[in-house]
Amino acid sequence: MTQNNLIREFEQQLEKNINEVVESIYRPQYFINMVDKYGYYQAAKKIASDREVSDGFTKLALKQRLDLSIESLIVNPKYESIFTKDEINNCRIKLR
Repeated sequence: MTQNNLIREFEQQLEKNINEVVESIYRPQYFINMVDKYGYYQAAKKIASDREVSDGFTKLALKQRLDLSIESLIVNPKYESIFTKDEINNCRIKLR
């Protein structure tokens, strides 16, 4: 699979996750605004680069739904090749 195809697949899965979050937990407006500005992949990279835990991540943790988090998707071995080691490590640290 090419890198562009893998990014598209990642974006499709992330969109599904976000839709499920909107339907069942809350509306992640900050992330939605980031997607509007940068697109799903670049917005996810920005989240992954940030060492701070977001309010949205905390909301998912409180609902025991970190499986829907951006961080959880990024650390999926299937998508590791489209993120830097630092981005992946930041996500792993947040998920601990």
